[in-house]
Amino acid sequence: VYIQKGGVGKTTAVYNIGYELSKFGFKVLIVDSDAQRNLTTQINPSHSINKELAEKFKKDLADKKDKEPPVYISVDDIFRDSIYGVRGNANYIVPTPASVSDNVEPMKVHDYESLFYIPGSIKIERLSEAITLGIAGISSSTVYVSMVTDVINSVCEKNEFDIVLYDLNPSISGLNKSIIMNTDYLIMPFKADLGSLDAVVNLCS
Repeated sequence: VYIQKGGVGKTTAVYNIGYELSKFGFKVLIVDSDAQRNLTTQINPSHSINKELAEKFKKDLADKKDKEPPVYISVDDIFRDSIYGVRGNANYIVPTPASVSDNVEPMKVHDYESLFYIPGSIKIERLSEAITLGIAGISSSTVYVSMVTDVINSVCEKNEFDIVLYDLNPSISGLNKSIIMNTDYLIMPFKADLGSLDAVVNLCS
């Protein structure tokens, strides 16, 4: 769900479309890909970049599932090691989407049986920077161009999700371009104003 215009209801659309699809029997995953994390805080206000609260959240999750906390919780967790591994070690081998997705634990949205989400992170901009370099043809970063959707698709296969919805911010970032290029459909919510119309025309051109 994307349009280069803020305040038109992208996050609200992702949440409600996901909920309605789950009511029709689809198993749905919604991914908060916006550094503002509005979708994440709408679902669970206890999510925070505060380390203490984040650790408490992971522990509560582990207690509920009677196992150790999953390695990857948010979108930043999923890709953090890959990015810093490449930057800090020239011989580092970027993990495959399948190996990364093994450690991804989608969260259930409230008590809905078929609606799950991956929380956002303010630090996802680091991934967007790497993707932008990859799109520009920088050899050390080209691996990131389709990494997000490749990993999420692998998560969907392993968890038998039918549909995945991405909540994107209103910028023309490398992350947004990557997701838009590698998804099946684009939903553009907009208002009846010139700003929204300009955004639609700009994207289509």
